[in-house]
Amino acid sequence: MRLSIGIIIYWASRYEEDHAVISGMWYFQEMFVPSTKEEKIKSLEDLNDKRCTVLNIHGKFNQIVDILSLGDRFIAAGENEMIVFDKLINEIKEISIKAHFFDDVYHPKGTALTIDTFIEVDETMDEIREKISKWTPVDVTISESWSLSKVIIESLQWEQDRPLMGYKLRHGLSKQQEAVFNKFTSLSYTAGQILNDGYISFENYAYELIDDFGDGIVPLLKKLYLAYKDWPGQDEITSQMDTIESVYETDMVVLLEKKKNNFRLEVEDFDAIAIAKNIMRKILKKEDLQPNVIVGIGHYLQAIERLPLITKGINVHIEICYTNSGIKYGGSVIYVFRITDEFFHIDIEGIERSEYGSDSVSYPSWYIYKSGSDNNELELSTLEQEIDEYLNLGVEITVEDFSKTENIN
Repeated sequence: MRLSIGIIIYWASRYEEDHAVISGMWYFQEMFVPSTKEEKIKSLEDLNDKRCTVLNIHGKFNQIVDILSLGDRFIAAGENEMIVFDKLINEIKEISIKAHFFDDVYHPKGTALTIDTFIEVDETMDEIREKISKWTPVDVTISESWSLSKVIIESLQWEQDRPLMGYKLRHGLSKQQEAVFNKFTSLSYTAGQILNDGYISFENYAYELIDDFGDGIVPLLKKLYLAYKDWPGQDEITSQMDTIESVYETDMVVLLEKKKNNFRLEVEDFDAIAIAKNIMRKILKKEDLQPNVIVGIGHYLQAIERLPLITKGINVHIEICYTNSGIKYGGSVIYVFRITDEFFHIDIEGIERSEYGSDSVSYPSWYIYKSGSDNNELELSTLEQEIDEYLNLGVEITVEDFSKTENIN
């Protein structure tokens, strides 16, 4: 049965491996739930006036975490809110007979957690009404199939039928949740399609959704991702997804910081980086290099050695040019290697000469931006061998280093 819970939570406890409980004052008679400090302090008076009753919500630990994530202290999803929420979960995840208190029930200070949402419970309304009529604490158990992520995914999948979706949102999510979803319900795809696009690890999946939907989706990322672990008929994808344990252990503050300061690299990108390192080290063995070339390549190597970490202020452009009228695609071939704090590029340019003049020739490239690989069609398997041959034949090496050296050790 679907149950509306406008409640202020006083305490939470994990009393068994996969069972937890939250307890507070349930405002069941009216469309009201205390939100200000002053209103929360009056909750004991409200209980004596029979304006509310004590509600104990039992469920799986992850279900209780879902509900707590909708608390008024965390819904804004800013960095401070996430730090506080992660700290709370770390405190209550240990199995203990002791509870985590948000406020003193008998001497309220107005620090209880406000939650206004809907859940599915095993009890019937008649059973709940009977307990209310006796003014004894009401105990309910969250239905095993309920999770916040499933509610969210259903709402997203209803976007093709806007009137129906609006109804479902109003009756399936709280006003706080609606505010979060309003900004992206007009998009034409669901969170599940991100997995179809190949963003299967939780980290890459999270980065993609944040790029598309903004920071408002951060509190929901774990729930959305794990909701697809049992995706029917998609074993090829779900078998590659991260484990439930590793997802729940992910520190979202650290992940966001990493997103700001790291390139998003795929497995193949590391191959491109390794080849670039090898080529630059071979160039440094040449005896006729100018000092500026050595320094510039040194800065380049330092930056790519640190990848995926971004080196602030790095900006090095290196060209390896071989000229011979007998080469396959024309008079010259130029290999361009560039690293900045925004991108890593490997380009190949060609110049084809004939009796009628010169034409430029384009080749596949390898581009990595902070947000991920954008173009990776370059054939890496032969790149190092090709450049090795040209280095032996004789090449012209040009280095332009625009790096802000004060940011580079």
